[in-house]
Amino acid sequence: MKAIFQTLLFAILCSSCFLPNGSQSNPEVWKDNKENLQKIVDRVLLNPEKFEEGENLIPEDLDFSYDKTFDIRGNLKDKNDLKITFYTDRGLVDHYSAIIFTTEKGLIDQLDNNVKNDGNDFKLQSNWYAIND
Repeated sequence: MKAIFQTLLFAILCSSCFLPNGSQSNPEVWKDNKENLQKIVDRVLLNPEKFEEGENLIPEDLDFSYDKTFDIRGNLKDKNDLKITFYTDRGLVDHYSAIIFTTEKGLIDQLDNNVKNDGNDFKLQSNWYAIND
């Protein structure tokens, strides 16, 4: 019984580290959810006092079936220093996949370089990226 449990635990950890959750890639997730994700970002930019840095719930009138929360980092009052992360897969170890909206110049430069150098990350449109770390 112990060997079965260890094998199962090993399989779960390996799949969490290396396999994406679900059959869609992040560009496909973006295509299917673009409108609702943009609405969430618009709400954050227009009414930052209604949100807080860290985890926030996806508004009930909008749908994002991958996660019920999104993460805000940066200064909510400074629209040029903002990163909003919508997770599509949160692994058990260090792995995660996400769609990111950012206005941080340094982060945009970093993500643009990652897109050029890595086949796993994508620039979706201005300020929007799909990452797989």
